[in-house]
Amino acid sequence: MAYIKEPDRMNLFSKILIRSIEKYMGAKLEIARVLLWYPKAALSSILLESLITFNDREVNKRLLKLIRMQVSISSSCAFCIDMNFSDYQLHNISIQEIETLQGKMEIEKVSTFSAKEKAALNYAKELTLTKGNIHSETIQKLKQEFSERAILIIASTIAQVSYWTVLMQGLGIQPLGFLKDCPVIDFKK
Repeated sequence: MAYIKEPDRMNLFSKILIRSIEKYMGAKLEIARVLLWYPKAALSSILLESLITFNDREVNKRLLKLIRMQVSISSSCAFCIDMNFSDYQLHNISIQEIETLQGKMEIEKVSTFSAKEKAALNYAKELTLTKGNIHSETIQKLKQEFSERAILIIASTIAQVSYWTVLMQGLGIQPLGFLKDCPVIDFKK
């Protein structure tokens, strides 16, 4: 249960918005309800989520999913792990690759990751864990694999997941239970 409860009252627009989001997600979204204490935070969160990239010609769906998964694991955010790992099979992400994201194996040693994926995942992990103290080699590899535009998409995806991890952890928001079938991810709801 969240550290704060949802407001006792909400306006009609908020009720309609919350219900439509929850219908789309198939679950009661405690975070959406709690954010109604400060509508600007709710609106900015919705806007951030609606504008994020989910597929791009240079940064494809699989890579964006891997980045979201890496940031979720690196941040130790149970809610984000639940959301971002739930449909890993649809993106052809293997159990070995998930174990690698967990740090059980070096990314460089996993042959199923492309050079682009390795560069982006190393960048995501370093950026998340060091809060910006990124090795120059990591940046150089990223620049070798991606255009400036693609690097911006990667960095903004990392920032978006980082935003949600801080918000969820700061408010005590618990996972929704989307992740049901991943043998190597174990967290308590």
